Amino acid sequence: MAAFPKSFLQELAHKACERYSLKRVYFAEVLGKRRHFLTGAGQESFLPSKSAALKGNLVVFWQGELPCAEEEFLNFLKEEMNQGLCREK
Repeated sequence: MAAFPKSFLQELAHKACERYSLKRVYFAEVLGKRRHFLTGAGQESFLPSKSAALKGNLVVFWQGELPCAEEEFLNFLKEEMNQGLCREK
């Protein structure tokens, strides 16, 4: 099971869509060779999805062009996730 509540990931997906003007952002959990959809935000589009591993078995997918380097986008997500973990403690 994912380390983050779906509600937290959904809120993070909304923030990422707004901040980076992306069509869609969603999270999935890696289960063997499969990717299990958890939650996301934005509108489905015909744009190809890009993805990157985050923490543990969590993967982020996004549709649309990033207005910055991919590394900056991933750092934003990781920082938000770290803050989320700190709030839970």
